[in-house]
Amino acid sequence: MRSLLLINPNTTVAMTDQMAAAAARLLPDGVALEALTAGFGFPVIASRASYAVAARAVLDAYARARGPYSAVMIGCFGDPGLEALRAAAREPVFGLAESSIREAHALGEPFAILTMGKAWIDMLHERVALASVGTPFVGVFAGEGTGLDVSRRQAAVVAELDRLARAAVAAGARTLILGGAALAGMANRLSAEARLIDCVEATVRAVLAAAPAA
Repeated sequence: MRSLLLINPNTTVAMTDQMAAAAARLLPDGVALEALTAGFGFPVIASRASYAVAARAVLDAYARARGPYSAVMIGCFGDPGLEALRAAAREPVFGLAESSIREAHALGEPFAILTMGKAWIDMLHERVALASVGTPFVGVFAGEGTGLDVSRRQAAVVAELDRLARAAVAAGARTLILGGAALAGMANRLSAEARLIDCVEATVRAVLAAAPAA
């Protein structure tokens, strides 16, 4: 593997930088990482309308990229534009949601997703269905707010995620996915009695596992 393209489908540059830093920590020496922010759309993806615009923004960002790359990551938990970009790109394309769900499936225990934003509940159930995994899925546990609230009120978001984690564990989950690009790097701040999957880290691991083929 020689290079990785990370596309942030929303327009918040700080979130791009946060994801790039999280991804870079796991990449081997000598692997170049290019991170692009959507050229149009919404500061955060928090509805079906913003999700639809983000899918177009992903394709636009890829068209602007300098490539070719060893792989491409779509930096939004929900994977807007994943199937369309796979049809268009020369490189293998990875999504945060799909990669995390498959990692949870490989662990073999009931899993749940923790996220910010009630609008994501139905959309993430759809992403789990598309992943077609056999491991029991407990559900999506969503707090109030959006990914932008993570930087604005971190302590409150951590408390909310801990509350959601307790509810998910009580419902039978043994693996919890932190579902949100803005939640990258937050796993060590939670006190959940379950295995935690950081969605950005899970996606980088999926990229690296596929690197020989890429």
